[in-house]
Amino acid sequence: PALTATALSAASIVTSIFIVEIIFGITGVSQVIVMSMSASPDAPAALGFSVYGVLMVVSLMLILDLVQAIIDPRVRHEVLRS
Repeated sequence: PALTATALSAASIVTSIFIVEIIFGITGVSQVIVMSMSASPDAPAALGFSVYGVLMVVSLMLILDLVQAIIDPRVRHEVLRS
């Protein structure tokens, strides 16, 4: 459970980092999405930002599954059995 909670927290941090960039005025991905949506709606930029967030969460969950299979023998046994 601790490993799962850590991975979910990391996924939350990765996907909400744009809020920190906006609050502290850091130039980053959030500035690109804000500029693209403020002047004229730019759907490809918004879609790219969404895909970026999804890919980060999916990759973190994949890493979680692999690490959990290495650490917990019950999970490893269940995967090999099926």
